[in-house]
Amino acid sequence: MTSISKKSDFSYLRENGMKKRTQMLTLVLANSKNYDYFQSCVVASKKKVGNAVLRNRAKRRVRELIRKYSNFLKPGDLLMAITTKAVCTSRYSDLENEFLYALKKLICREFNDCCKH
Repeated sequence: MTSISKKSDFSYLRENGMKKRTQMLTLVLANSKNYDYFQSCVVASKKKVGNAVLRNRAKRRVRELIRKYSNFLKPGDLLMAITTKAVCTSRYSDLENEFLYALKKLICREFNDCCKH
């Protein structure tokens, strides 16, 4: 897993990415086909999350989820997670359920596989 660092990748995500918003986070997913591996980033803004300790905790928790469920992502995928304060205060299992829900919805929408539950 590598981090998204190019401005062009962020712009591509913003313009072409599909979004799924939950109470704790927003996931944005796009496939750029420019890479042989997937890339991700976690955004925890001061306005939404709080001080540096809380922002880092939120980033660590979401980064771990991305690492744990990276098998859902394919080469060329760009994934951005935007966190809220609830990421820090909620139980890890609740965060994991919301992350999986949002990721599966985005993947199903991307491939039009209609994963109906």
